Formats: sequence, structure tokens, C-alpha cells
Amino acid sequence: MYIAKHAALCHVPKCPVGAAAAAPPPESTDSETDGVPSNRPIPESVGVACPDCGERYSGRGALTQHQRHRHPLTRNEARAAGTRRSPRQRRLVIFTEEEEQIMMECELRYRGELRIAMRMRELIPEKTLKQLRDKRAQKCYKERRERYLAERGITACASTDDDSTEPVSTDTGDGRATVPQEEAPETNSCEEAGIGGGSPIPVPELLDVSAVAAIAGERVLNVSEDELVSPAASPEEILWRQDVAQTARSCKLTRAAQQHLEVNTVTQLLRNAISEACDLPMGQPQSQIDTLHDRVTALFVSEERGVAGRRKGRRRGQNKRGNRRYLYARTQDIYKKEPGILAKHVRNNVDWLEEPGVKAPAQDVRDLYKKLWGTNPSEVQVPFLGEPSEPALGLGTVLTAVTAKEVNTRLSRMKMSTAPGPDGIKKGDIKRVPGANEVLQLFFNLIMISGKIPTAWRKNRTTLIPKEGKDGMLAENYRPITISSLMSRIYFGIIDSKLRAKARFSPRQKGFMNESGCFNNIHILNELLRHSKAKNGLVVTQLDVSKAFDTVPHQAIGHALRRKGFPEQVVRIVENAYEDVTTIIELNQAPIEIRLQRGVKQGDPLSPLLFNLVLEPLLVKLETRPGYRIDTETQISSLAFADDLLLVAQTVPHAKDQLSSTEAYLSSLGMKIAANKCRTFRVNRTKDSWYLTDPGLELDSGEVIPVAGAGDHLVYLGCKLSPWVGVTTEGIRADLASTLSRVQRLKLKPHQKVDLISTYIVPHYLYQLSIAMPAMTQIKLMDQELRVVVKNILHLPQATTNALLYCGKRDGGLAIPRLEWLATSSALKAGLKFVDNPDPAMQALATGTKLESRVRRLALDARIAWPVTGEQLASYTRTQKKAELARWKRLGSQGKSAAAFADSKIGNAWLRDPSLLKPCRMITALKMRTNSCADRAAMSRATRIPDPTCRQCGSQIETLGHILGQCRHTKPHRIRRHDEIKNLIVEELKKKGPEVAITVEPTVAATGGGNLKPDLVIQSREGSSWSMLQSATKTGIISLKGLQAK
Repeated sequence: MYIAKHAALCHVPKCPVGAAAAAPPPESTDSETDGVPSNRPIPESVGVACPDCGERYSGRGALTQHQRHRHPLTRNEARAAGTRRSPRQRRLVIFTEEEEQIMMECELRYRGELRIAMRMRELIPEKTLKQLRDKRAQKCYKERRERYLAERGITACASTDDDSTEPVSTDTGDGRATVPQEEAPETNSCEEAGIGGGSPIPVPELLDVSAVAAIAGERVLNVSEDELVSPAASPEEILWRQDVAQTARSCKLTRAAQQHLEVNTVTQLLRNAISEACDLPMGQPQSQIDTLHDRVTALFVSEERGVAGRRKGRRRGQNKRGNRRYLYARTQDIYKKEPGILAKHVRNNVDWLEEPGVKAPAQDVRDLYKKLWGTNPSEVQVPFLGEPSEPALGLGTVLTAVTAKEVNTRLSRMKMSTAPGPDGIKKGDIKRVPGANEVLQLFFNLIMISGKIPTAWRKNRTTLIPKEGKDGMLAENYRPITISSLMSRIYFGIIDSKLRAKARFSPRQKGFMNESGCFNNIHILNELLRHSKAKNGLVVTQLDVSKAFDTVPHQAIGHALRRKGFPEQVVRIVENAYEDVTTIIELNQAPIEIRLQRGVKQGDPLSPLLFNLVLEPLLVKLETRPGYRIDTETQISSLAFADDLLLVAQTVPHAKDQLSSTEAYLSSLGMKIAANKCRTFRVNRTKDSWYLTDPGLELDSGEVIPVAGAGDHLVYLGCKLSPWVGVTTEGIRADLASTLSRVQRLKLKPHQKVDLISTYIVPHYLYQLSIAMPAMTQIKLMDQELRVVVKNILHLPQATTNALLYCGKRDGGLAIPRLEWLATSSALKAGLKFVDNPDPAMQALATGTKLESRVRRLALDARIAWPVTGEQLASYTRTQKKAELARWKRLGSQGKSAAAFADSKIGNAWLRDPSLLKPCRMITALKMRTNSCADRAAMSRATRIPDPTCRQCGSQIETLGHILGQCRHTKPHRIRRHDEIKNLIVEELKKKGPEVAITVEPTVAATGGGNLKPDLVIQSREGSSWSMLQSATKTGIISLKGLQAK
């Protein structure tokens, strides 16, 4: 029995009983494909056949469910055809929902004015003036208008109902009315506010940047210091400088730094310069900043360090053996340097053997980036000039003094392999200098007070990274990463943290914010699709801004900062960082030098914040326009993740208005929309269903936005999303299987392949699974395929217990991620965060789509008590691993050693660091851990062996314990293993030098009589402590506590 019709219809095409009742028993059954079971064949005389694949079903309901899952295009066409009616006289007295919505917007836009019906007729030409007036006179319309205005905090004006002053229309006989034409007013307050959505709102004439700057007395870019008159510092700025200087000078050097002569000298110079900067109107002059920068840089540049040249690429072999060696060496290189890139190439089935470099012609690269960066777009007009800004922020609350702790925090976030800038300084060069953090905090405070950066920081270098799956011969198929000095990146990283602590962004911007932005935006879009198909219908437009980061105008950066209320000192610091900036594009041929006149540097820590600030007014403007209404109080118009922009609307006119406003905003900044990379679709609601259509959107330039149909999918933030079913995992199992097959063929060591799977491959697919959360059966099948591949890589029998794979390394396992556990816990965490998010749109969607009830059902399926707490989710995976370990211990054969090695840091050290053992020995150790070596006792569990005694000595049953510790034939091997362990310990102790004395196999008199002969006696030279060490040759476990005695 089913509680609803939908559940029963979903069961019909999968029910074998119904098919058996309607037809004789078939000879065979079809296997499952893509997770949708096939039915038993039905005779042609019974049921209906699918026009696409020919399969027959017992009823029309079963056929429609089959089409919904297998043939979405066919089902969508059938739904759309069901809404079409036969041609007949259109009833003009009927107003559609879209037309009534346009009338409501006109009521809001032109409230208090006369001749509102004429305004409506301009947007709804199919209706006559009389029809519009009659509609407005209806009681139900007036009640709806009052509710519509009240929801927006507006009291309806009585004059809006009075159309008596409108000119009388005359009927021409064709159903249309003519009205005497009057001159319309030039501007309208509602139009300027951007309210409504019937037709694109004209963009007001914008002011020129240089003119506005001259009127406001603001600082103009690209002007030398000599041409400017130094303004007097305000009292607030003087007080701020004194506070920063006092905090900076109070920092004390460490004892090690005090013993470094050059560090002491540079520190004193910086303190004196900070004191002088407080008394100068513009801080220290540029020449003094550059001189001090050279002294600081000299601390980190070692004289004996030579200039590192570019390593030559590996050469391919001349024969088959040479090619194999090249293949292994090249794969090892990329694994050790960038294992994530290798995993990405394997997933995308891209050749990773090519040496890095730019294949595009140098002239094409020069022409492209000269056009992008080397051109100052003089036609740029900042669209948010004159808009009200947020309340002004105090200078002392935004730019607090830089501390040594902030420098150390920022430096610790960088990897040791972080690329150096043009000056060649690396992280290791800074870490090796005592007192480096204190020196840098003094220098950073000095340039912050002065509002200038060193001239050397204006030089950058750009590396072109090829885009996956694109033609490398085209210059536009590379992503430019531009970086300056490492010290510059530390400084602006600190400035970025200070600005982010005070800036408040639109909740629609999720890019580079302190939240799971990718996950939240995908989840919002998925829930919007679910909500619209049940409620209102939806129009989605995915936009692609061409070279977004590379075309941001520098003129807009300062005004974007002022709009957020940041003080002028902050604006000067940021604008100064983009003055006279140059970069050298590194090519295999001659490098190319270009001056950066627009664009923000991808690779600079301040760039994401600046991009979000420039895009922020657009998102705020879109939220004031009609979008998709979730409930009576909440609507949403856009989703943004940096330059990935989605527009969502309820009707096509609203979608056109959003697209026109967005295009106008970006065009005014000199940025463009790539129409061929955009996608759009519309969800049409019917009485009891929905279907997809093309909304017919196009840019003002006439370029059409391509449509995404029922059989297509969008790639949004790394996740596949189908307009038909939402976030989809279609093909993910086959994709995982093919990726694992390619990993198996990599020229890597076994433990390297396992690490690549655990660290990079599985988390990639877990991201999609935790959003879509497919059937648990599919996830378990993916886990099964993963186990088979890992056991094959490690040459383990398939009968090896799964606990060896899933238990933690401290407990003797390999810590392979299990999708069944992680997908459940990740989906629960994401669902709870979505429900508890303070974003009103996310809360409204969670309520409208009953997300909490779905999360609750998922928790109960996982046997987690509801309501779920954060502690329960955090311990969920640990609890599952403990249960797996307990099952391992209970195994009669493979679980004999599980208890001995559980929670053993020393005994499992080779699992955490596989380089301690050779690959062949590691595989043998894993087999020994699970007692699955090819001894006769183990083999007899699979097949009957007539003689299970030892094949060498024949004295006992051939078990693993007998071979390792009792067999006479393996005694020389035990002695050799014992000596290897002893010699290893001796070699490690000798590295300590004269601190310890080592005696090998001495004879020691025992207290109770007799002699002892330990392997080693270790004694400190002071004689304060000593240890006797006897290695265990059977298990190879060594306690190193005695080696740490003093």
C-alpha cells in the first residue's frame, strides 16, 4: 500500500508482479542499467510501447514514469504539448498572471500619478484601455493592489483609482483604442529608483571619473607626487599615525634577534623612520621607502645563494626502455610536486606527461594581454558614482597597527613551496632570519603610515597556466597568475584581513567569503528548482563574464571602497598599489613586459576583495528588482560566486530586465558578457505539472543566450546540474570506475596510488554525492568498486577484511574514506547549516521545500538520534571506524593481530610514513597484518589441502607464526632481520654524536645470578641514565623510549 498516488506510480514500472500478471513468465530478465531496473517483457497485444526504446509497459502511467527517468526530452515535449489548446477566439477579458503582475508593478511605479492605465497599455499592448480600466475597477483587483503595496510598506493613494481625468479614448473598430498623445515627463522618481520590470530601465547618463574627482577634490590616478600639493593631514589621521607608531615601536626583539647585528641595525633604522613619518604630511618620501626596503630585503638574501635557473625538462627515451623510464620519472615528478594537479589530469583523462610551458605563439600572447591589461579604457564610467554609501568607518578601527603575530600568522598560511616574486625571496629565506617577524611588522607599519609601497613591489611576474581540456595553441586558453614580492603578498594579506573584518557584503555574494560558498550556492539553486516546480515557475540565466578579473577598471576600485565607508587613507593605500604596475609574462621564448592599466592580479591576496567590492553595487541593484518570490516577504534575484553569476526570475519580462541591467552595468565598466558561454532555461508551471521551455533571452547587442534543455546540464561551481532533475549524479559511478582504472595504470608506487585515491580522488566525488545524496545502494556499489581497486593495487586477496582499509592508521588500517559514512555525515552537516543559515532567502527556501524533514529522515536512516548535534556528527565517522575495528578483532583468522596493533603509534609508524619500507615489503606487511599470506594454513581455508604441515621442516602446521618464529629453515632470516634492526638503531644513535655511549651485545651480570647479553646498552655521557635494549625479531616492533633518555 502507498500513501499517495505518486509513490504508487513510481513503483509501477519497477513492479515484477504487475508485469507477471499481465503476461506469461519471460525466459530471462534484463539487468539494471543506470540504477533504473528494466521490466519483464510484455506481449505486443498487452500494454503500450515506448516510442524511443520500444520497451512495453502495462499502462500509460508506467510509460510516463519510464519516460521521466529515461527520456526527459520526450516527456518534456509531451508535457508542453498538453498545455497547448486548439486555436480559438482569445478571450480578451482574461488577464494572465504575468499581465496582472505587470499591472501591480505599474501601480507601484506610477502611484499617485494620472493616466496609469495608459502606462499599463504601453507594456500590455494586447489589452484595450477599457479592459485595463475595468480590471482596475474590480473589487478583487483593488484588494490585491492594497496587499501588494502594503507588503512594501506603502499606503495606497486614493487618487490612483481615479481615471476620470484621463483623456477619453475612441474605439477604432479593430478592438484597440486611440488616445490623444501627450508629452511624457523626461524623468520619473520611480524609474530612477529602478523599480519595476516590464521593460528595461534606461541607464542614466553617468559622470566621467576625472571630472568627478576634480569636482570632489579627490586624488587622481597616474599623477606624480611632484604634480600634487600635499594636503595637510586631518586630526584623526595624525592621531592614528601616532597610535600606530607607538604600537610598532613597542615591539621587542627576541633574544636570538638581538644577537644578530644587521637585524638590530635595520630595526633601529625602521623605528627612527616611523617616528619621522608621524611628523610629515605624506609620511616618508618614496626614496626613503625604497632605501629601507633594500636594507630589509638584504636580510633575506644570502650572498652564497646563486640565481636558480629554470630546470630543463626531462627528455623522452630513444627506445622502449627509455620511454618507460621517462614515463615513470615524469609521473613521479608531478606527483611529488603537485599531486592535486596529477589527480585532476587523471579525472579529466588529460595527458599529464607534457612538460609545462606555453605553446601559444608569443605574438598572440603579447597582443592578447596588451589589449587586456595594456589599454587604459578611457570610456569607463563608474555606474555607482553618487550612490549613497554606508556609514563612514573610523580610520583607527579599520587600520590597526600591524603586529608580529599577524605577520607570523600570514606567513604560516603559506606553503614552503610558495612561488617567489621577481626578487627571488622564498618563505624559507624569511624563516631562517631571527627576528624577521618583528622587522617586517616595523616595515609594514611604516609603509601603511606613509600610504606608499616600495617601487620594487610594482614589478610582478605572470605565469600562464593552461586550462584543462582546451587547445594550448590559443593564447586565451591560459589562466594568468600574477604575483609580486613575497613580502608584498604578506603585507596585502594583512590589509585584506583588516578590511574584511569591517566590510559587509550582500548575502547573495558567496565567493571568497567565510562560509561554504560553493556548497551553499549549489544548494540554493537546487532548492529553487524544487520550489519553482511545485509553486511558481522560474527563469534561470547563467552568465559568463569574459576575462572578469582581467578587465576590472582601476578607476572603480577607489569609489567602491568609498561606497563601503572606508576612510581616504585606505583608499590611498589600495590605489597606490595599482599605480605604475608592470609585469613580465614568462614564456619559453623571450619574456613579455606589460604595464597593468586595468584588471586585478590573480595571485594577489587583495584581488578577491577588490573584485567583490566592484561587483557589489550590481548585486544590491538586482535585489531591488523583481526576482523569484519564495514567499510573501522574501525574494531572490541573483546568486554570485565571484564572477560566476546566476540571475533568477519568476517571469520572462523580469528576466529580461535583470539581464539588461546586468549588461548595462558591466558595459559601463568596460566588461563584457560572453553570450556563447551562457545558458538559460524556463520552468513553466501547469495546473498539476511543469515543463521546460526557452525564455528567448538575448543581449542588447542581439546575441542570443543558448538554452539548456531537458536533456542538457549546467556545470556550476564544479557540479553538474540538470534543469530537469536538479543536481544530478548521473554517470558518477561510471566516471569513478574509469578514474580508478586510470589510477591503477599510473607509474606510481602502490602506496602513492592509494594516497592519491584517498586524498584527491574520493573527496572530489564526495562533493557531488553530499549535495545530490543518491540512493544508498548506488553509494555502496561505488564503495565496493573502490575496495576492489585498492586491494588490486596492494596485491591483496579480495577476501581480505574491509576493516584493513577503513580503520585509522593508528589502529593498523589504511584510512581509506568510505563514501557511505562520509556522504551521509557531509549531507547532514550541509543540511543543518543550510537550515540554520541567517540568510533570509535560505531560511525561506528551507521552509518552502521542507528541507528539515528531509534532513531528519536522512539522520534516522543513518541511525542518528534527532535532533542532531554537532558533536554527534563529529563522532559519527569515528564511531563507525571503532565498530569496524571491533568486527576486525572478532575475526578468527584475520583478526588475530588486530588487538595487538590497535592504538599503537610505534607499531603502525610504517602506515603513516610508507617510505620506511620498500613497496614489496609494505605489501607483505599488510598481508601479514591480516594473516592472508600464502601459507598452507591460510590456503586451507579456501580449498582443501591434503598435507597442511610445513613444506620445509614438516614438523608443525605451516602457519604464519611458525614461519616467522619457529621454522628451522627461516632461522637465518630471523637472525638477519634481528641484526638489521639492531644496526638501524645504532646508526640513528651515532647521529647524536658524543651525547650517548653505545655498547653492542655486552655481557651483563644479573642481580639474581647468571649473565645477561642484551643487544645494546645505551648510556648518556653524564651517566645520569642508561637503557638496555632487546629487539623483538618476530614482530619487528621496537620501543624507542630508551633512545630518548638523557
